[in-house]
Amino acid sequence: MLQWDGPKHSHNYPKGMSPIEISERSHPFRIKLLGTPSLEWQGQVISVSRKQARALIYVLAMTLQPVPRDRLVFLFWPDKPEVTARRNLSRVASYIRNELPHPELLRINQESIGLNPEMVWSDAARFMELAEQSSPAQREEMATLYDGSFLSGFSLPGNSEFDFWLTSQQQQYEGRYLTALKGLIQIKFAVQDLSRAIHYAQRYLAIDELAEDVHQQLIRLYAASGDRSAALRQFEACTLILERELGVEPLPETWAAYEAARSPAVKPAPQVKTQPTWTVLPSLELPLVGRQKAWQALEASYRRFQRGGLIFIRGEPGIGKSRLLQEFATSQDRVVLSGNCHAGTQRLPYQPLTEALRQALSQFQLWTGIRPIWLSEASRILPELGEHFPDLPQAIAVKPEQAQAHLYEALSQCMLGIAANAPTLLC
Repeated sequence: MLQWDGPKHSHNYPKGMSPIEISERSHPFRIKLLGTPSLEWQGQVISVSRKQARALIYVLAMTLQPVPRDRLVFLFWPDKPEVTARRNLSRVASYIRNELPHPELLRINQESIGLNPEMVWSDAARFMELAEQSSPAQREEMATLYDGSFLSGFSLPGNSEFDFWLTSQQQQYEGRYLTALKGLIQIKFAVQDLSRAIHYAQRYLAIDELAEDVHQQLIRLYAASGDRSAALRQFEACTLILERELGVEPLPETWAAYEAARSPAVKPAPQVKTQPTWTVLPSLELPLVGRQKAWQALEASYRRFQRGGLIFIRGEPGIGKSRLLQEFATSQDRVVLSGNCHAGTQRLPYQPLTEALRQALSQFQLWTGIRPIWLSEASRILPELGEHFPDLPQAIAVKPEQAQAHLYEALSQCMLGIAANAPTLLC
């Protein structure tokens, strides 16, 4: 049951002014999806007691574009027969339309369901609109809008398809937010607004504490602002986090920032690498020694499997497996895609493959020849594919017990397609 403070379906507009005219001045229905979700009608918070109805409103509010019924049916009732699922969708949509404070808020036809963008404002839709821009003001608005993880604290128990969709969207919004923060750190330093640059770096690390490059920036920012003690404390915090989570020491660049911060005469500028770095984060202070036998075995296996194969590197923790892998991979003249897992990302499905495929997006030629239907399926875990290939068909609706196998096949086809266009090493 939806509750709100005001009469349902009222038309309390100024005399002589139509709903469309007033919507041009403001959006009376505002929906917050970033952080704890909420609904407001004309400045007053309203609540929807039926959780599934709220979930449908949230999905429609994400882009404020009509959503095909087929997609909604699979998202909300993946384990129901199609006839039953469509009947359920019609009932929920009818309930929402009857209970919302204005009948024109919801648009329903035989093919799709959507919210009226002339009357509805959504922070998630605005956030993604801003993400396509790059001005400082737009990035700052993105940082202001992001009040927490997408639909924080919300779920539909027993619906694995919705949970999978939710996790994918949370990753996408969080990634865009972190990208905006990195840009703001650079922008604020360039104009010597060090306090704001520090603020944005702290917000970044509150989400991704393993981002060593941002730790480096924050150390340099503290030093540039004259707060040497804060810079040294930041280095200590970075060292402890890397040791606890990854069992590694800081990179030479982090040590260099620390040494520079110890000298009051040096105020180095923060540096942001625009290209992705190797994610293993090994210590590079010493040359790779004592690995001749392992290196030779790896080279022999690699030559044997150059036309396709799988190599495992195993050993005790801390013995240097990651370092050996990095040194070998970066010595090869071919496309190298890498991904990893650590304690902070165990809850994210397919995280290593998502990281690896995301690195290949900057090279459009690698994706040529991959069938669009497989790209559509892979976009379930890599939503950015929809931006690079805007004309993809809708992913095929399959039974829940077949969904995982279908996704596996799509990932295999993408990896094989990339490898067919260029020699590829997946780490």
